[in-house]
Amino acid sequence: EADACELGKHKADLAAAGRTKLEGLVNDERMIEAINTARKNGDAEGIAAAVERARELGCGEGVFETGTRAEELLAKAAALTGELEAALEAKDIDKLRELLKTAEEADIENSKTKSAKVLVGREDGMAEIKDNLRKATETHNVKLLNENLERAIELGLEGPEVEAAQAMASQMAKDEELAGELKAAMKTLENKAKGKTGLEAEDLAPLEAAVTAAEEQGLTEESPFHKEAMELKMRMENVLLLQEEMKEALEGDSLRTLKKVLDRADELELGSSLVRKVRSRIRELERERSRKAAEDDDEDWDEDVPTLDDDEAARARAEKMDKARNPRFHFTKFPNI
Repeated sequence: EADACELGKHKADLAAAGRTKLEGLVNDERMIEAINTARKNGDAEGIAAAVERARELGCGEGVFETGTRAEELLAKAAALTGELEAALEAKDIDKLRELLKTAEEADIENSKTKSAKVLVGREDGMAEIKDNLRKATETHNVKLLNENLERAIELGLEGPEVEAAQAMASQMAKDEELAGELKAAMKTLENKAKGKTGLEAEDLAPLEAAVTAAEEQGLTEESPFHKEAMELKMRMENVLLLQEEMKEALEGDSLRTLKKVLDRADELELGSSLVRKVRSRIRELERERSRKAAEDDDEDWDEDVPTLDDDEAARARAEKMDKARNPRFHFTKFPNI
């Protein structure tokens, strides 16, 4: 019976000790949280009060170490805040970047660090806009120019990059007005090339006349409209050459030559009657080959030896694969979103 009483007392003591330890851990956690909250709020008195309360509760050494670190960080934050104020007033962006890095490493954040981040972010954004404007004017990238010039005007940016961009935008507006007839001539020529009748050499004359007229009115060779017109002229000259090659191919019986010119016509999106004749001739030759192959009953025929048809089919597959890799056949939904 005595042993049972002793055992019961021992269990009670263990339970009490456990409750005391748990209570101590809870108090430690609560005081550490109070200290950290006071530090983040810049409240030195709050840190001191939390440390004093921790002593009264008999908290562990870790709580007082946290209090010491909090006081050190608070002192560091005060000094850093003074430096931030001076850098903000001077708008010293490089110094602000340096101080913000120090603040981040020390887990310091207050109204001054927030103001510094806004100013640095604005400066970085303006630098990006200016860099984009410089690229746009150098490459005559109209989309990049319009996007960033609008942002520059909204932010009130100034400088050589902005001035050059504004000059280019003004010139672009003039060029677009000068290129009215030129664009109409380009559209007509493109439609003619894709039409049933195909293209004739004299069809290029209206485009050439429109280019000359636009140049006389002030359209420069650097204008995107001028460059686009000259690229179209070169492309149409290639169409004329291709049409001659198609005519020559139709006079022969080379399936390979016919397929090559047809592939080039498809790449140029041509749809003339000449293209249809080439396509029809290819079908005719393929049917003829198939018929001859079916009639060939030579007993010595070795199916393992590649035939001309096999070689042609393999070449056609390879050409189709190469053609499929062309970026023109790669589609992306809503690429600008």
